[in-house]
Amino acid sequence: MYKNIPIFLTLSLILIFAILLFLYYDLNNINQNKNISIVNAYIIHSNLSYKTSFYLALTEAQQEHGYMNYTKPNDTCYLKCGMLFPFAYYTESCFWMKNTYFPIRQMWLKSIGNNSYIVTYVFNAEPLNTTPVCSYGNAVLEIPSNERIDNSINATSIGIGDIVKIG
Repeated sequence: MYKNIPIFLTLSLILIFAILLFLYYDLNNINQNKNISIVNAYIIHSNLSYKTSFYLALTEAQQEHGYMNYTKPNDTCYLKCGMLFPFAYYTESCFWMKNTYFPIRQMWLKSIGNNSYIVTYVFNAEPLNTTPVCSYGNAVLEIPSNERIDNSINATSIGIGDIVKIG
């Protein structure tokens, strides 16, 4: 009867350690992006304007982290708003889905005046896929694929030629 106590204690300690590690890891990921800026924006699709917000991934660390290690979209703005990755000039940029656990619509933008036009997109970037997808633009906008913009338009409806206005 008492022979199983060391095994039970060992398994209990391993389980407690795993739970604590998971909680630390998840809180650490949230803290990495807590200082990230939010910008108001409009998406113009089929001559209709939809108000939304995006997080601005301005630093190299923010751009490298993106949505990595988040397991699912939830009620925080971080996963509902989308994330904008602006670049200093029109350039090729490559994105992958390493450690990203939900599909994302990735859109490359070309800035002309005060407007940014969607010039390329990935319909549903596959979760956990480490194959880079590359295109050209002044910025990349990522929105979780199943999210609704302004409580009306689904992210998967947005496409080439649509306009993104910041501010």
